[in-house]
Amino acid sequence: MSVELIRRLSKLHNHGQRSKYVVKPEKVLHIGNHVVWEHISGYKTYKVASEEGISQHYRICEFGGFECMKQPSTIDNSTARYENELFRRVDNICKTAFGGIGCPPAPPLGSPY
Repeated sequence: MSVELIRRLSKLHNHGQRSKYVVKPEKVLHIGNHVVWEHISGYKTYKVASEEGISQHYRICEFGGFECMKQPSTIDNSTARYENELFRRVDNICKTAFGGIGCPPAPPLGSPY
C-alpha cells in the first residue's frame, strides 16, 4: 500500500471536531455529522480514547485545499491487518452494485468529488 495512503495528521481531532462516531440507531433521536445531538433517555456518548482506537477517514485535506499536507504527519499502518479482507468485501459489493464490472476508478486527487 502506498505510504501516502496510510499517512495521517500527527495531532488527532478532538471528539466532536471533525470526528466520526459509531451509533446504535435505536438509542438516538438526533444525529449530526460529527456528534450525536440527542440520545434516547438513559443513553449517552462514550468517548473512545485514542489508545483504544481511532477512526481513519482517508481523503485529501478538508475544504478542497491541500493545506493539511503542510501539517505534521505520521505513517500509521495499523489498518494493514484488515487490508485483504476489506478489499475482498469492497470488490464483492462493487460487483453486485455495478453489475459485475467491479468498482469504478477513484477520481484524481484534487477532484471535487
